[in-house]
Amino acid sequence: MMTDRSEQGPWRPNPDAYAYTRMLSTSGWAWEFLRRNSQFRREALKHRRRDRPERRNTIIPCPQDDGTMWLIGLQRVNVAERWGLELFPDPDKNGLETTPFWLPDVIGGDIEALMEPPARIGCDLFSISSVPKRKTVLIRLGERVRMTVDGSGFNETIGCAAPSAPPSGEILVALTVGGERKFRTHVDRLGAFLDYCQASAPGAPRMAENASRRLREILIALDGRRSGRSYREIACAFYEPDQVKDDWATNAAMKQRIRRLVLRGDSLMRSCYRRLVAPRAAAAS
Repeated sequence: MMTDRSEQGPWRPNPDAYAYTRMLSTSGWAWEFLRRNSQFRREALKHRRRDRPERRNTIIPCPQDDGTMWLIGLQRVNVAERWGLELFPDPDKNGLETTPFWLPDVIGGDIEALMEPPARIGCDLFSISSVPKRKTVLIRLGERVRMTVDGSGFNETIGCAAPSAPPSGEILVALTVGGERKFRTHVDRLGAFLDYCQASAPGAPRMAENASRRLREILIALDGRRSGRSYREIACAFYEPDQVKDDWATNAAMKQRIRRLVLRGDSLMRSCYRRLVAPRAAAAS
């Protein structure tokens, strides 16, 4: 943790720079904190360099006409797995610009399904193109297929064993709900996913505004600390500069709030980002 130094004056970050966070899902928030981790950034950028032998042919992107991105994985990205990821997204892209593929144990398990090409007449088929917003499908040859959808504050992942034939635009999906213990959780998550897929729905399930606002405050405080600002300077992002100037020496509550925000941001950046990814995470509590 950094130590306070001489003040540079009021620090007032541009609110527009954080406006996009209002649309983030819990997965997107986890990514925002992780991509600020300097060690993670070094590993991700090093691995993504196209001139590195281990980077070649690891993932083949195949964009589809409906906007879906298919990622064909030829080999595992083991170094990404220690961060809870299947592969390394670009750390320079924010949570609305990229979709991280978290490992199943990080997100509390995928919605499990059996995914096959249509084979029976009269069955309702699931159209990937009908799923709104960003869709990313990761196919590991001979292993699992995982589809992550992300948009309007919602994120979910459907996973299945490798199908007998490559998935197409329309597929037959049979969902598996597991044993009694997980039945209710799977049904609730599936219901939220179906609501999200309905274009006529009033709105996708989203993180509560108070939780989103709290995470935004933590992120701002963390960015201030990472840029070398003192606690007192960071306070100017949340209080009027004159109030900070007059009350900083005697207002213990103000100091404690800023320290808590910075410490929480540092914790989320280092490891606790994983707690945000699980379904219905309570976020900043």
